[in-house]
Amino acid sequence: MIPNSGKDKIEQALNEAYDEVTHEIKKLLEISQEGNRFYLFDLTKDGEHYGVQVYPMVSIDGMEYISISFGVSPFTYIPETEWCNDDNIDSYSDYTLDRLFDWIVDCIESVCGKEFLIPCYISYYDIDRLIDMHTREWILLEDNGGFFYNE
Repeated sequence: MIPNSGKDKIEQALNEAYDEVTHEIKKLLEISQEGNRFYLFDLTKDGEHYGVQVYPMVSIDGMEYISISFGVSPFTYIPETEWCNDDNIDSYSDYTLDRLFDWIVDCIESVCGKEFLIPCYISYYDIDRLIDMHTREWILLEDNGGFFYNE
């Protein structure tokens, strides 16, 4: 279990990244939404840094491919000896991943409210589920034959 002090330090790092991330999301909204079927927010991890690459999934041929990316280091204020050891690493990783999913959705909603009509999903490279950013519900990939977008 993560102590409240650890959760508070993760929140501090997320709050500090908020302006940069919402700026990148605003850039995403400037991209024409015509022809985009959905946006996939692909979350990856490298050490203590999490990155997000956003891919517009385009259904009209010839549209310029554009993507944005942003990142956050939620463990900035937590000593590595606290979060990166055999006793705590799974707890910190699970908490942080769940918190990042909610935080990214919060960032999008703060920029555009719930008015963003194109479906948006967040995936993580080594799990078999996505979160629908509009409903905040999990979608298991195996429920849809490994592909989550239904026409």
